[in-house]
Amino acid sequence: MFLKNKIEDRINSNNKKIQGLERLIESLDRDVRDLFEEIEVSPQQIQQLLSDPKNFTEEDWQRIEECRQQQDKQLECDLANIQNPRSTQQAYSSNSRVKSHWLCVR
Repeated sequence: MFLKNKIEDRINSNNKKIQGLERLIESLDRDVRDLFEEIEVSPQQIQQLLSDPKNFTEEDWQRIEECRQQQDKQLECDLANIQNPRSTQQAYSSNSRVKSHWLCVR
């Protein structure tokens, strides 16, 4: 029972963190939108500028590509390491049924 409550508390805590991150992302999106309006440039124009190697020196372009590759690797790693609290809860609940006949002895 205690383990189930602990897992539920973790799920609730993670949900609160997710809500906080969603608010932060919305705020950042508004800031970026305001910046684009202020400088009168669209995201597509920025993307087009950054995707053309002719706009950069060879050295700068290499650094940009290295940064992109590093970010892609980091994103893949982060996505692979995300834990699913519901599957964890199911795993613990299935294990608790197996051990329900055990007695705690100190």
